Amino acid sequence: MKTKFLIPFLVLAGMLVTFSACDKEGNPDNILAENMITVKNIADIQVLLDNTAKTIDISIPFEAKDSLSKLTILFNDLPAGAMVAPLNAVRNFSNNQRHTYDVTFADGEIKSYSVGVSNAALQPKFAKLTLNGVDVRPESNFFVAQLLASENLEAVKIAYETNATGVTVKIKNTDNDEYVALDTTAVNNRYNFSDKLNGRKFKLEYNGASTIVTVKVVTSGYTKITKVWQTFANFGTADFYGVAPLAGTNPATVVPASPGTDAWDRGIAMDDNYIYIARGNKHIQHEGDAVPVYPAYGVIAIKISDKSARLLDRTGMYTVAETNRGAHGTTDVNVIGGKIVACNLANAANNVLKVFVWNDVNSAPSLLFSYNVGAAPNPRLGDKFTFEGDLTNGKIRFFDYNANNRYYEFTITGGVVNTTPTIVTVPGILVPATGSTAGAIYRYSATEYLFSGTGKQATVFNPATQTVTYATDGAVFPSSQVGDAFFSFNDKKYLAYLFATDSFKRWVLRIRPLDYPTLAESLEKISNKATDINLSGPALADVANITNGNGTGKIYVHTTSGGVTYLVAVASNQGISLLKVE
Repeated sequence: MKTKFLIPFLVLAGMLVTFSACDKEGNPDNILAENMITVKNIADIQVLLDNTAKTIDISIPFEAKDSLSKLTILFNDLPAGAMVAPLNAVRNFSNNQRHTYDVTFADGEIKSYSVGVSNAALQPKFAKLTLNGVDVRPESNFFVAQLLASENLEAVKIAYETNATGVTVKIKNTDNDEYVALDTTAVNNRYNFSDKLNGRKFKLEYNGASTIVTVKVVTSGYTKITKVWQTFANFGTADFYGVAPLAGTNPATVVPASPGTDAWDRGIAMDDNYIYIARGNKHIQHEGDAVPVYPAYGVIAIKISDKSARLLDRTGMYTVAETNRGAHGTTDVNVIGGKIVACNLANAANNVLKVFVWNDVNSAPSLLFSYNVGAAPNPRLGDKFTFEGDLTNGKIRFFDYNANNRYYEFTITGGVVNTTPTIVTVPGILVPATGSTAGAIYRYSATEYLFSGTGKQATVFNPATQTVTYATDGAVFPSSQVGDAFFSFNDKKYLAYLFATDSFKRWVLRIRPLDYPTLAESLEKISNKATDINLSGPALADVANITNGNGTGKIYVHTTSGGVTYLVAVASNQGISLLKVE
């Protein structure tokens, strides 16, 4: 009977032996994964993990080789309850040294891992690469530089740094070409990147290792600024604009050119068919006077197609008493929602700010609103006005010349103007902090407005916090800057402005790209690339009456219903330029 139980007993004993052997191998769930191991402050590492041999071998980039003597190995997202010792220890892995890390798992099992770290061989690459000074950035499987469309892509300048000395750089055009040494000498460093589809290939080599890099160019912004026409005041005749004499006046009297008889072209705007000029004048004369009469105030409309000009209807704009009080009857003009809108200049000489609207060039003006600036605080409003929205729902803003640091904002709701303005004070908006001719507030975004006015440094400020965030550099933005305009073209933002040279006798329109997310950063790091257009004619007569001493002028940007973008600019006593953006 005893022998009958012998075989089952032996089987059971064998099973016990087998279970005991499995237990010696430990819990199969107590293992590490390669993504659990990182190195502090070093990216792009390679980890080779062997849970059976309990070894961890880490390769760090060649560029980090100097860190081998002081590395911190980190263990992340370990199995629940697991702990590592030592924790966050700085270890020396140079000269192939290895160190032991003990991992204690939740069930109490301890596994000791031998860890070694070495640096990979150098893989040559660009530490920095620029095309025409623009940083090349990585895309999915190639690199790209975003250049301005106005740049010559057939002659792009290359500058670079590699990740180690001794790296050679070669370039080729098509796949059928051979790689040739890159020549960055001043004379020869111009390469063709006009093939924007395929780009150009670079080959970096070091001790037998090589890297192939494809670099492409994308473009944004305009390719060129084309002059549609220009008219220069200092070469004009008495009938500079070709406007017919006013009814009831001396038949020889026409709208004079500026310069001449104190005629100031202060503001400008346009729509698809006309350019509009706000004409201001110090000396006011009236129809029926014996002396020659000029349109001392009003809006001149110049037809774009043939340059014919006319003076818009002035019926009911002012009485004789009002115009004799010395204000400029029209100082600035804009096109808002297809309607022509102009304002006067209100100051101590004329306490009432008036804003007029013409539905079109054939209509009589109507008064949008008036505002009595009063003896106190007696601001000076109307040198320029800017707007947001339209005449149904919008805002109109006037900078106060007299207060130096504030502007007035009139809101329009449902077509009704709230004639009690919001007065916004921004300390430090003027640098230096005294009056500014032709100052204005230009909206760039909800959090960034630009103040600009002749004789001051342009400043960026936040209208919500009422704080200045950046004051422009006088070496970059001359204090004669005036008449600013923001515009976008082909995914690129620009700032256009006027500035004076030659003691205010010559005026230039300058266009600068805005390359950064905010206006403040874009102006601080402004590109030296700019387009300049002369507004003062091909020659300069050094005579007093062409001096634009008050720094009045303006730039206006309009995109037609057909998608064509124009810039039109005027500087008092200088001329008018109509420019097409392409």
